[in-house]
Amino acid sequence: MNGQTDPAVRDPAAGIVVNQLAEQHQYEEAVEWAMSSEQTKSNLFNVFYQWNRTNPAEAKAWLESVDIASDKKEEYRKMIKEIETHEQ
Repeated sequence: MNGQTDPAVRDPAAGIVVNQLAEQHQYEEAVEWAMSSEQTKSNLFNVFYQWNRTNPAEAKAWLESVDIASDKKEEYRKMIKEIETHEQ
């Protein structure tokens, strides 16, 4: 599936992989798959939501250590903050 270049095929399949990985608590891999999809935001929200419920400290530590653009990192911080706000 990694070789698939047609977004109409790849994105729905990536979403399935993301969900399966998140259900198995393989969050880092799920995030990597989510970031490779055109549906990044919704997929990432779902992963961070599940990750934050099971191990919020690990989710935040990963986010601080990952090598991604600073604007994306800030966007993901806000996403996690939004999840935390709704959980309270």
